[in-house]
This record gives sequence, C-alpha cells and structure tokens, in this order.
Amino acid sequence: MNYVTDTHSLVWYFTDDQHLSKKALKSFESTVKEGQIIVPAVVLAEILFIARGDLRVRHQGCLCGWRRHQEERGSAP
Repeated sequence: MNYVTDTHSLVWYFTDDQHLSKKALKSFESTVKEGQIIVPAVVLAEILFIARGDLRVRHQGCLCGWRRHQEERGSAP
C-alpha cells in the first residue's frame, strides 16, 4: 500500500522521535516490503527551511509566529 506523508511524520520517522504514532510507524515500515511513501514537494521544502534555519520549529508554532519571524528577517510578504 502507498502512503502520503507530512513533514512531522517524516522527520519523526527519520529521527526516531516518540511523537510518531505506532500506526504511522507501522505504515512506514510496511512499505519496506511493498508500497511507497509519497513525499509531497511542500514537505521537502519545509524540511529544507528547517535544516537551513529559516523556519523555527516550536511546539506552539503557528502561522502568526512564522509571519513574525519573516518580519524580523525583513522578508515578510
């Protein structure tokens, strides 16, 4: 079976984070034998932003925090 992942699930899977649910872990692991994990382009972009430090990951983050961060950098839309 094929699955589509989001950013959190993919990062948590590769970092062995306990936030990843058992059901999600089972889905990732089941594709080893058959199926694929589909990674949308936006997920790759978000991971790139996180890795570059352009996007701070916070538990209580929201779009408001992202906008504030962009304004601080002088790059708000």
